Amino acid sequence: MMRFLVIALSLLSSFFSYAQNKPFEQVLGWKGRLSVKSIADSAKKSTCVTVENNSKLKAFLFDKEMHFVKDFELEIADEDVIGGFIQANLIQLYLNPGGEGLIHNITIDTRTGDARDTIFQLELKGEKLMGHLNAANSFLYITASKKTPIFHVYRFGGTNMEQISFDLRVNNLDKNFTDGNLWAALSTASGLSRSADIAIVDPEAEADVDAVSSHNKLYLLNNKLALVMDMSGEKVLVLNFDLTSKQADCREIKRPFRAVAPEEFNRPEYNSFLIGNQLYSVEASAESLSLVIQDFQTGKILKSYKALEDETISFKNTPIIQEGGATMYAPSERNLEKTKQLLRKMLNGNAVITVAENNKGQHELTIGAYKKVTQRSGGFAPSMGGGGMAAGGAMIFVNPGFNSSWTRVVRFRSLVDPATSSHIPGDMQVPVGEEIRKYTESMKISATASSVLIANKFHQFAYYDKTEKKLVVMRFE
Repeated sequence: MMRFLVIALSLLSSFFSYAQNKPFEQVLGWKGRLSVKSIADSAKKSTCVTVENNSKLKAFLFDKEMHFVKDFELEIADEDVIGGFIQANLIQLYLNPGGEGLIHNITIDTRTGDARDTIFQLELKGEKLMGHLNAANSFLYITASKKTPIFHVYRFGGTNMEQISFDLRVNNLDKNFTDGNLWAALSTASGLSRSADIAIVDPEAEADVDAVSSHNKLYLLNNKLALVMDMSGEKVLVLNFDLTSKQADCREIKRPFRAVAPEEFNRPEYNSFLIGNQLYSVEASAESLSLVIQDFQTGKILKSYKALEDETISFKNTPIIQEGGATMYAPSERNLEKTKQLLRKMLNGNAVITVAENNKGQHELTIGAYKKVTQRSGGFAPSMGGGGMAAGGAMIFVNPGFNSSWTRVVRFRSLVDPATSSHIPGDMQVPVGEEIRKYTESMKISATASSVLIANKFHQFAYYDKTEKKLVVMRFE
């Protein structure tokens, strides 16, 4: 299943609280399937929040201080907004009508309220969708060819579309992949086929642990796309796709992690995350946990930290917390006292690391493990005609063959000074994702019915309250 970066609603326990208020709310009275998205202009002077059901779309325009300006209502088909941007008094929205390669553009003139539709039919020749993201004055739709090492970027600028294809056979860039197969490097086996395995990093939202467990991450750096690939513990491959020159280049960043054969039992787990010009990498082995901070351009090691399995992690600011129990019916949260407990979880799952900048300019790290657990029920209960699973002292009966899945997350947080790469001891404030999770935990808001954006220097959480049938924008400071 394709994995993207979304709002992190299940991260860490809190120590302090963010102040909250409601810049905006409006009753719509809509029911059924609902979707909420947010876009902005490149200078953050205007923001637009969209709400849609299967027949209508409303676009709410706000100024740079998140004061409501006006709204627009349109009749649409059953399709989802996937991105967009604001430029020169025009709101550009891009929707997916459902057909392969179909992109629907709606251009709204904020002065007159007039709307214009444009349908694009992309000729995807053996291409698989990697993801999409909003850029300055453009919307990017990204694919990769399955049989040839070609990376495609469809750049939409209003009612215009430009296809930029980067052929990695030029300058032999494809030699960095086994048999020159880019698609194999960007995908994982899924049943009888393969599905894309890449994280599209959204700077507006905290990273979701599911998405960042991928070893392939795509970042937008000004007018370039940087594909950062954890090829092995000792090597990170960086592919740069310049959207201006339409040229690609490649370089390696060496890490001081051990080279281990892929077939070796209990081999170390590793991952990385890029923020600004600093690449954070983590490695977990049976013996130790390592954190390395490097200059992204030169590869120079700025700082490194290590904790042996029987030592306390000196660079952590919070306890090690596990979320997710042995079964989906008995979820739990508990503290892990020993470093070796964390290491076992990281080796049995996917090592993860995320980094975000807080309002003090400090880097907040989340380090840990992510694992998706799938359980197939079995057994036979004569009185119920199905299988039985124990949960909290009771027996829950399910039909034989029922597949259930849940996630287990283990993590701690750390605070780093980006100027010196030094660890900052002490308590940490609560991440926005955790505050949002706590605020919404009784509301049953789906991920598609909410969106996080940064406006007026704060995180704004837009969501549709199905109980009161209204759009709400909450500010978290």
